[in-house]
Amino acid sequence: MVSAIAPGAFASEMNRAARDHEDEVARRLPAGRIGTDEDMAGAAIFLASRAGDHVVGHTLVVDGGVTYARG
Repeated sequence: MVSAIAPGAFASEMNRAARDHEDEVARRLPAGRIGTDEDMAGAAIFLASRAGDHVVGHTLVVDGGVTYARG
């Protein structure tokens, strides 16, 4: 079993809206900003570290609160 990271709005080739229209996208996010490399690195380090050793089969959502704001 593996764990995964599900990114939200991060500036990338895959997410051109966040990359090309950062301010507009950021206004729609509860966190008020798009994700950064450090946000993604922190999630990956957590899952790879002793702190995440007992997290198994989980998808860690790194989306600035979008998932819960739509509920």
